[in-house]
Amino acid sequence: FHPELPMHYGPHAPYEWYAIPEAERAARCELNADLCVIDEQHFYILGNIEIPVIGSPEHFSWDVWVSLSDRNFLRTLDLWETAG
Repeated sequence: FHPELPMHYGPHAPYEWYAIPEAERAARCELNADLCVIDEQHFYILGNIEIPVIGSPEHFSWDVWVSLSDRNFLRTLDLWETAG
């Protein structure tokens, strides 16, 4: 029983991270709350899709991991703390 509807879903890591044997993840992956790198070849950033809920001040949100090229991933890191 849940007293309220769940308003947020999303995986802890990209799908590909889960495909790596758990014993190998520390050596092959870097994962934090927003970014993931696998085998220094696959680059991911966490996005969040917010959907308004009619009649509620809340939004339903869905986390999605998006793959980036190495070039775009490095640019993301360069701009991470940049305002605007």
